[in-house]
Amino acid sequence: MAGILEFLSAGYFHKSVNVDENCLRWQNGLVSKLHKSIGTLLGLFTCTVFAKELLGDHIHCIRFSEETQVSEASFNSYCYISSTFTLPHEQSSEDHPYPGVGPVQQDTDPVHHSYYQWVPYLLFLQAISFYTPYTFYKFSQDGRISSLLQNLQNVLPYNENREDKLGDIHIYLQDFYGSHTWWARKLMISDFLNLINIVFNIIIMDWYLGSNFLTYGPTVISYQMGNYPSDPFDNIFPKMTKCTLALYGPSGTVQNYDGLCVLPINVLNEKIYFLLWILLFPVAVLTVIDQGFWLVMVVSKQLRNSLLCSFVLSSRPQIRQRLRKILESLPFSDWLVLYLVARNIDSVLFTGLAEKIHPPGLGYFPEEDE
Repeated sequence: MAGILEFLSAGYFHKSVNVDENCLRWQNGLVSKLHKSIGTLLGLFTCTVFAKELLGDHIHCIRFSEETQVSEASFNSYCYISSTFTLPHEQSSEDHPYPGVGPVQQDTDPVHHSYYQWVPYLLFLQAISFYTPYTFYKFSQDGRISSLLQNLQNVLPYNENREDKLGDIHIYLQDFYGSHTWWARKLMISDFLNLINIVFNIIIMDWYLGSNFLTYGPTVISYQMGNYPSDPFDNIFPKMTKCTLALYGPSGTVQNYDGLCVLPINVLNEKIYFLLWILLFPVAVLTVIDQGFWLVMVVSKQLRNSLLCSFVLSSRPQIRQRLRKILESLPFSDWLVLYLVARNIDSVLFTGLAEKIHPPGLGYFPEEDE
């Protein structure tokens, strides 16, 4: 039995492990993964809303007159593609069975609703926007760190192989010290795009929902706790609306046909945007904190050097001191290369790397040259 299990598992445990760029922790850290997850969730919402519309479960209207040649399907289509309307809540009476639905007076200014037609398209564009920083990162990363870490990520049985790979990284650094400036800038820009994107999405959704998105979450929570008089779901996403279709009669006069329209699509929309409010604002706060951290790292050389030295084993203080002296002569771009390497290997391997690398210009093997 042991021999059979060894034969079946040999292909999984004896082959090398490829380093996936998705495992690298610069753009694919916690904040970046949350942004990518929101993009995936928005894509799922887009498919759900589109499917609900394709199944015809987006609007159902009730006509009050049967003396017309307009079919129910035509009336539903007209009301959906034109717009439905409700009365402002301050002009609607509590005697009416549905909020915002009642007789239209001459001085009444109805509120028209047509934004639900564009919800799936907006969600689709938002999903693309959340994937844009990730895509830009994939092009900017160019596989540089994954190539350096390819063999170190494997479980190598011989110390000589690990030592050779650490030596290869040292040779690479000696060859390319000072040449990572544009590469680091692209990574910084791709990371900063996350902050720009989430702020832009919040502003767009607030404008799209009539300046109601920023307060949407607190209002819903207050209503559920009994501290808000009217249902915010009905204020922003009404489920019962009115629609008026104007037709020409036999004598050429205009005849208006009213109908009550049920919007099942808004039951889905209100939950989607409430969930987006719950997700976007905490992620926005985390993104601001993350960008503040990296701003400190760019500005303060002492702090970023201390951070990188913390990856060296505490039992090797002399190597920490040696690495700190090397970092004093390195710009942020070269520090970023070492930081990405340090975050993607364990402390033992990075301690070995810190013992092998040398400041720029000393050559590959300065001890042998001396």
